[in-house]
Amino acid sequence: MTSQSFATTPTENSELSGIEEPTTPVNLNIIKNENKYNIRPQYSYKFKSDEIETLIKTHLNESLDGKVYDVAESGNLSKNLTVELLDKIKG
Repeated sequence: MTSQSFATTPTENSELSGIEEPTTPVNLNIIKNENKYNIRPQYSYKFKSDEIETLIKTHLNESLDGKVYDVAESGNLSKNLTVELLDKIKG
């Protein structure tokens, strides 16, 4: 345990003798601003779901126009569409 030294003056209204109050002022701004966290992103960094939804619908309509469902082709088609959509969204 470490001991701390403060500049002190005797307490005038102290019921117990020998109790001293610190005369060093406490910076209340430090205490007020301590532990403040932003739990939400700034507006410019928010996920824009409307834009993404429009992008996905447009890409799927263009890519799947005129296609007929084929079991053998559907697995590869869905993987390719996923890669293409991720590239469009990230890029």
